[in-house]
Amino acid sequence: MGFTKKFSSDPLGERIYVLVHGEPKIGKTRMVLDLIKKHGDYVVLFSLDKGTLAVRQEPAIYEGKLATAYPNGLREIRSDMRDATSIVAKLAKSVPRSRIWVALDTVTHLQSKLIAEARKINVKNPDTKDTREDYVRDAVVEVDWGINLAHMSEIADFLVNVKANVIVTALSKREKIKREETGREIPALSGQSYSRFMGDADAIMHLKADKTGRRFLEIMTGDSLGGDRSGNLARHEPADLKEIQRKMISGHIHVPKLSESNAAERPNEHGADAVTTAP
Repeated sequence: MGFTKKFSSDPLGERIYVLVHGEPKIGKTRMVLDLIKKHGDYVVLFSLDKGTLAVRQEPAIYEGKLATAYPNGLREIRSDMRDATSIVAKLAKSVPRSRIWVALDTVTHLQSKLIAEARKINVKNPDTKDTREDYVRDAVVEVDWGINLAHMSEIADFLVNVKANVIVTALSKREKIKREETGREIPALSGQSYSRFMGDADAIMHLKADKTGRRFLEIMTGDSLGGDRSGNLARHEPADLKEIQRKMISGHIHVPKLSESNAAERPNEHGADAVTTAP
């Protein structure tokens, strides 16, 4: 591969990799599709939960801008990753890479599918399927560990190396330490996959809604659970991935002038105004 020495002319200079987690039906997929509907970007989508009703409702909007795969197992995922690489390369001949996105929706469903598929193997004869429901616990743990270490890492490697923006969505779960809930919500991933996907992302965000139904992204800045590598995002941002990209790459945060206290008002998770001191 070699080393990169000229960064000012890097075609991937505007590339970002973000991980967004949230409750079911809060609008993770719709936020991805808004890259097309609102901004005219191009999206290559791995849909693991088939949550693309919005596309069927307004197909003309997404024609020529969206490529979607619905993989059901490891073999299909591998094939779709090869196809996605080709699609991105073809698009990049006429479209700036900053406008090309590869989306995995959701990584929680992906991990569940791979583990469920792997648990059907016959431990004594891996080349055959075993539909028995009774498993030796140690064997199941070994299979789950292997999937997290191997197959999920294979997919993570693809996302890190694909020459496009990356958006990974996940369901949320409550964090537990020593079986005690901490009160925080984290991406619903288990094992080594949790650390890998968290570590790969440039920003980790929690998609939430205030009491009026307005969605926003909460960035875990300065927190061990996540953060923002660019250092340009505020604690709360609009649920707009293109705006997130602009802020992360440009280094410019627009802070409106509100009062003599020079504060910016942003919605918090309770729908009230959270006051953030302007830089």
